[in-house]
Amino acid sequence: MSVLVQMNVKRVEPSPSLHSSFSDRSTQRSLSRDDRSASLSKKPTRIARPSNLKEHKTHAIETNQKDELLTKLKTAFADLIETPVNSTKTEDAYIELIKRQLGTQSARIKRLERALKEQEQHTKDDQDTVLFLLDQYPQAMSLYRQQIEQEQYDQQLTLCIEQFELQKQRMIAEYQRNFDILKSKYRSRFDDIVERMISDPSRLDDEWARRVQRDADERIQEFKRKMLLQQKLNRI
Repeated sequence: MSVLVQMNVKRVEPSPSLHSSFSDRSTQRSLSRDDRSASLSKKPTRIARPSNLKEHKTHAIETNQKDELLTKLKTAFADLIETPVNSTKTEDAYIELIKRQLGTQSARIKRLERALKEQEQHTKDDQDTVLFLLDQYPQAMSLYRQQIEQEQYDQQLTLCIEQFELQKQRMIAEYQRNFDILKSKYRSRFDDIVERMISDPSRLDDEWARRVQRDADERIQEFKRKMLLQQKLNRI
């Protein structure tokens, strides 16, 4: 049994690689110890403090960010604020300028909105007025037509009356002139007859006899007409 165990169990020999790894590790450990002792024995050199480097780097980053922000602001508000190329305004000054400009623009926008509202109100009023006028147009046109016709009729009537009055005045003047002419003729004729009668008394007797004869003839004619009328009535 012991022989079998001895046959089966082989002797384990350490491999060279394993031995080398252990030797390397021991060497590294010894070197690290030497480095530590050397670093402790040497005087430390002065180097930049990490906090100062960090602050400098942070300040540079913030400066770059501010420059980028300022550039973006200038680009975004180029149509609102005219900035010269060589402008030295800081970010805060530029932001304040933008605020003032935006305040001014807000006031202008409010005024424009108010004006637009008033314009819309005026437009609505105008539309209501137009609709009202269109609704009242037929009646208004009818009244206007009647008024025009009445005015034309009144004008024609006035013109006719004026023409009639003018013609009447002309006719009266014409009749008056003819009457004056006829009166002057009869007056001269009458004067001639009176003068003849005065100068020749026999003419007066002849004139009186002629008048008496004429009156008698007129009475006889009137009597005959009455008799004829009476006979006709009796026949009926």
